[in-house]
Amino acid sequence: MGRTSSPVKGRFTPDAGLRLLLEGTGLSPRYSDPERIVLLPAPRTPSDNAAAAAVHRAYFGAAQASLRRAFCNNPWIAPGGYRAAISLRLDARGAVLDARLLDTTADTARDAAIVETLLAMRFQAPPADVPQPMLLLILPRAASANECPADSADPTEN
Repeated sequence: MGRTSSPVKGRFTPDAGLRLLLEGTGLSPRYSDPERIVLLPAPRTPSDNAAAAAVHRAYFGAAQASLRRAFCNNPWIAPGGYRAAISLRLDARGAVLDARLLDTTADTARDAAIVETLLAMRFQAPPADVPQPMLLLILPRAASANECPADSADPTEN
């Protein structure tokens, strides 16, 4: 499960001790009968949902910026004259586990270059509860739109 609890010291009822032990893990106990406890995801409060949404938005923004830099460093796949829908799955460290185009860009060489670039990328580690796969959409831009900044290279990416 990949969760770690904090140590609990002191004298508590079994229920209070278990709740303290589970604090911060995202789990809560459910008693199916007096001798059996099932651990389930803790219910989220509206403030938890808002906080998670803000963390996810920030993460997706950073991932989008990394993707833009990587694509802008390759003139063949630099955003501009094509449309692409991408499914991207990351591991806990931000390495790409799976990348696929959901449709062709109408150019098989470009399609292959996009997937190759994605598979070579490494993103920031995603929050544990970020929805995956991530779905990305690259839209065509007018020739006058400056999709790629003049200096898009970032030696820490890829």
